[in-house]
Amino acid sequence: MTFKVTPSCVTIDCNEDGFTPDDVTALCDVGKSARTGSGPYFSTDGIGFKSVFKVAYKAHIQSENYSFSFNHKPGQPGMGMISPTWEEHQDRPPAGITRIKLFVHSETISSTILQQLGEVQTAHLMFLRNIRRINIIRVNDTGDIISSLKFSISQDSENAICLKEENGVEKEKQHYHVVKYLVHQILPHENRTNPRIDTENRCVSSEVVLAFPLDGVEKQVASSQQVFAFSAIGNMGFKVICEIHPFSSS
Repeated sequence: MTFKVTPSCVTIDCNEDGFTPDDVTALCDVGKSARTGSGPYFSTDGIGFKSVFKVAYKAHIQSENYSFSFNHKPGQPGMGMISPTWEEHQDRPPAGITRIKLFVHSETISSTILQQLGEVQTAHLMFLRNIRRINIIRVNDTGDIISSLKFSISQDSENAICLKEENGVEKEKQHYHVVKYLVHQILPHENRTNPRIDTENRCVSSEVVLAFPLDGVEKQVASSQQVFAFSAIGNMGFKVICEIHPFSSS
């Protein structure tokens, strides 16, 4: 994913499969996500696409042959959030790229979006299912690049990954030993309600991912780490010391 931030808008490019008619229908409704709700993670509904109107008054979506927008300003009726307006393609993204362009409220750029994008960490990539690379680019009114950050993840082996951060000048790498465990028969709880999973109060499953930072590729770094639930919750002071031999033949 690439986030390009200008003084008036944020452009998000993603090399996803492209919108289907069901995806468009879901965006034009309330509480009708096209996602299946399957998978080992909680909160598959997310916070919803329409939350973009907290920071933007217009969202222009371009995906394959689709080009439409939703428009909603403070004080207006909510129909603009679900009633699409067809738009001709302008600055059309390359084939295989879905582009969402958010035209933000004037006070939003400095107070909200730049602050939140500044909190993105390379470690987020370990706990996202599909995203392998994130680019954050900030440009001025004339199109000149002010700053650029690139985060990427690569799989060295089944349990060994490498995270890389680039700021245009310097590159930083961090190796991790990753362990995944699927927890079964978790009882329903009000804080993780999902009607597609918790139907009839049946037990659910969730995947726990532990990532141990390594000094080089073998020696574990003994430092407290962040806790993530897709996004960072905070540093809870957890320190786990164990023997890790990620590249041993045994």
